[in-house]
Amino acid sequence: LNASWAFVPILAGFGRKTPGRVACLIWSSSLAIAADYALLALVGSATFCSAVDPNILASLGQTCSGGWNCGIVLVAKVALVVQLTLALPLRFFVARSVVCASWPETLRTRWLVAASLVLIAATLAAAPLQLSVAIGVTSSIGASVIIYILPALIDISVGKEFIASNILRRACSILSLVLGFTLLLAGTVTNLMGAGVGG
Repeated sequence: LNASWAFVPILAGFGRKTPGRVACLIWSSSLAIAADYALLALVGSATFCSAVDPNILASLGQTCSGGWNCGIVLVAKVALVVQLTLALPLRFFVARSVVCASWPETLRTRWLVAASLVLIAATLAAAPLQLSVAIGVTSSIGASVIIYILPALIDISVGKEFIASNILRRACSILSLVLGFTLLLAGTVTNLMGAGVGG
């Protein structure tokens, strides 16, 4: 899911989009991400076991005692800032492209939509919510929409001829749509209720 956000704007500026080059981009980036996650999981488990805060930098800060590890914590925090600085424009590019797809895209509308998205994101980030709640709500909405809702809507809109051969396919798409909305609402409400009771 994280890789897909970066893939769209990178592909848009990709020269000579041959199947081989695109496949190489997908496989190489996916392998690099998998290796990175595996390294993080291994080092994190060996260092903290189960005593890891939702924000890993908080756990790193607890181990800082004025020695060389404080320098590592500082490097990690700087790396996080750099990563977010480079990654967020890619995400806003995708969101802006989706929002602006319904009308002619001009320089004015691009700046207006981009500024609105940044303002909304900054406002939500400043909300007094626990990180676990914010991640839970984001995952409930994002995962449900990407995995269940959008594919079902696309399939239903593409094939509108309900002939006998694709009735089962349409039924599966409708089932996926209902399941997606159910998971979206249930997951969002559960996470927000957990935040309301201090969970």
